[in-house]
Amino acid sequence: MLAEAEAGILFRPPQNVIDEFPQFPVARTFKDMREEFRKASHRQLV
Repeated sequence: MLAEAEAGILFRPPQNVIDEFPQFPVARTFKDMREEFRKASHRQLV
């Protein structure tokens, strides 16, 4: 499902998910998530 999205972000995933999907950024806090949203939004504009 994340691979089909324009941008995928893992929010507080367990380590096995991080290991299985290293191509996705990891956000551990809401502040991190907001920053990842900002980065993904910027990538869409470029």
